[in-house]
Amino acid sequence: MRRGVEDDLTGEQVRLKRLFYALRSTLAAIWIRCYPEEAPPMTFEQLAFRLPFALRTTVDELLARKATANEKTTVPRPATLVDFLQAEYEAALTARETLPVTRYPDPTSALYALFRAWL
Repeated sequence: MRRGVEDDLTGEQVRLKRLFYALRSTLAAIWIRCYPEEAPPMTFEQLAFRLPFALRTTVDELLARKATANEKTTVPRPATLVDFLQAEYEAALTARETLPVTRYPDPTSALYALFRAWL
């Protein structure tokens, strides 16, 4: 998410592939804020329902373009979509300080014991 917002989406033309990397990670971050107990889904379609309605047409058009694009295809920077990504990046930075993080005990000693048992 950081790389997309800070590095990849700053020019007048942006690589379509990088745009979707940023969008996927942004939608996953939104999912984590909304459902902190669940892992984000892997498919873009499941994540996309968190996308604001006003951006769906833009994203659908970009998805159609991506279907026939190659790795280096560029598109004019979609300002409203990039503004959304930047706003969500800021929200994610704020949220990461408050999200619960599950801490598990260090498994190293148990793994060493298992490894020794197999030897």
